[in-house]
Amino acid sequence: MVHIPAGNFQMGCEPEDTECFSEELPRHQVNLSAYYIDVFEVTNERYAEFLNAHGNDCDGYECADADSGDIRVHES
Repeated sequence: MVHIPAGNFQMGCEPEDTECFSEELPRHQVNLSAYYIDVFEVTNERYAEFLNAHGNDCDGYECADADSGDIRVHES
């Protein structure tokens, strides 16, 4: 895992930018708290293994099936 320090950035577009969608307006500052992110990509299979191994509550079902692509993230 790598520590990403807190910081801010400008997100969105200026009104005169004709290449933007309306959802990208207005340009505004976003402040992020510090967080950690994995150095390596996590596959669906590895994520499914993690969810199922840690006893997440998925109403008695496996929380994830990497082969089907079915991951109940909202319940995990």
